[in-house]
Amino acid sequence: MKRGTKLIALAMALTMLAAVTGCSNEDVSWAAKLGDETLPGGVYATYLMMGYQDADNKLTGTYDNLLREKIDGQPVQDYIVEYAKDQAGRMLAMRQKYHELNLTMDESERSYAMSYAAYLYTSNADYYRVNKVTQEDVQYIYEANLMNLAIFDHTYGKGGEKEVPAAELQKNFEENYTRSQFLVWNKRDATTGAALPEEELTKLHTEAEGYLARALTEGQSFTDLIHELDLSRLEEGAEPFEKSKEDEYDAFLKNGGGYYPAAYEEYVQGAAVNSIDLLEDDDYIYVIKKLPIGEASQEKTDYYLTEVLRDLKYAEFLEDMEDWGKTADVVYNSAALKDYTPKKLKMTYEQVQAALLDEKASSPASDSSSADGSGDSGADSQSPADSDGSSASS
Repeated sequence: MKRGTKLIALAMALTMLAAVTGCSNEDVSWAAKLGDETLPGGVYATYLMMGYQDADNKLTGTYDNLLREKIDGQPVQDYIVEYAKDQAGRMLAMRQKYHELNLTMDESERSYAMSYAAYLYTSNADYYRVNKVTQEDVQYIYEANLMNLAIFDHTYGKGGEKEVPAAELQKNFEENYTRSQFLVWNKRDATTGAALPEEELTKLHTEAEGYLARALTEGQSFTDLIHELDLSRLEEGAEPFEKSKEDEYDAFLKNGGGYYPAAYEEYVQGAAVNSIDLLEDDDYIYVIKKLPIGEASQEKTDYYLTEVLRDLKYAEFLEDMEDWGKTADVVYNSAALKDYTPKKLKMTYEQVQAALLDEKASSPASDSSSADGSGDSGADSQSPADSDGSSASS
């Protein structure tokens, strides 16, 4: 065979090999596909970063290099890739479901997602950039939260395939939430946090007891007292403000929720409806009125019924979503999976700084070598002997 014929044969063989493996040495912009849904490479990189953190949380004790460890006998590199693929499959299956249901994101939701992604990316720009994650990748992931909730509400909300009856939600709400209003006095200096002097505390007690006595007077509006106390605390010369709507002063607390000081939550959970009392802990003095939860305004009730629905069914929904991901026929871009690997992650401050220095020192001719993370500054920088051919990066 002539030399020219041999070269043509070799070129054809390489072309056939590329076609069989489905690998492109150039296009790593996408990592996985499911139907018409495509997962960007930077999103997959983010899932690798999440998998790295998850592996780090699971391991106990000390070690020199996380990527050399094992979790339940499985190499950490394999664990991280498996984690990333699970997340990728779940994301693609969820987005496919979202579009199948003809759900859409309104302009305010999309605008919020863009703003929040910009905030997150700006706060961690170097960390994201050296791991080849863009602001658009961060937005892609955050938008998934909104899509998840939209699918959940469509499924379990009114008219949904698995609708939870309104009576069941209301019953759970009334059994597990309290409604109250309060006046409060801070026993500590607002600037230093130090306890107030005894004479100031005595004044606060006297004022609180005066408000309690008035609150117990028949016909006295509790919200009028709250507004009055708020006005009394205005700085000199400040413009007075109007009293809010009655229900704007309502505090809805989930039993054991931990949103308010423990003494407050314990009191309102056990107090009789419509009782008014003075309560004190290490930090505050309260005058509290326990209100009937069943008489809350519809607007407020609807908001908390949404919270109740998620408490009841969101875990079940997540299990279904996990099953969607596991059964989805996801196609992976082998070129991207070779380009995005646990070994190329920059997960510590030192690794990020080293990558930035390499980036700064690189000439335009060598940018491509530093950009693909093939240097020693990645997550495996302490183990240069490790081979890139591990099963985790295949």
